[in-house]
Amino acid sequence: MNGVTRRERIVKQVLSGHTQQAVAPAAGVCPHTVRKWVERFKTEGVMRRVSPSAKSKMRTT
Repeated sequence: MNGVTRRERIVKQVLSGHTQQAVAPAAGVCPHTVRKWVERFKTEGVMRRVSPSAKSKMRTT
């Protein structure tokens, strides 16, 4: 995927002017998810996050 995640593509589309409502169905997610990802990018400035499942695999007992 050339180092660009699906989430990054979605956020970049919205930031370039596409609406969340248009991007969401094309990406296979709901508009709420798109809004959450865009807001997270705006506040944190981070595109690559560790998924919860990956975090749980990293835990030690």
